[in-house]
Amino acid sequence: RLWKYGLTKETYHDLVVKAEHRCEICGTKENLVVDHCHATNDVRGILCWSCNVALGHFKDSKNNLQKAMDYLWKNHNS
Repeated sequence: RLWKYGLTKETYHDLVVKAEHRCEICGTKENLVVDHCHATNDVRGILCWSCNVALGHFKDSKNNLQKAMDYLWKNHNS
């Protein structure tokens, strides 16, 4: 799948090293994938599958993510 994003094995390796072999959002080392912007197809970094899918569900929208954060803060029980 590297060709889909115009990556070589070397550039992919560099992305993973830059991310310290972890998801750039949650820090897990499991199920790492290449994250990209759906509008531009530009590679953004390395995420785990779950965080990558979550961004997709929020349609890569900072506004939607902020609303989700606000919702969680408002309804935080602990």
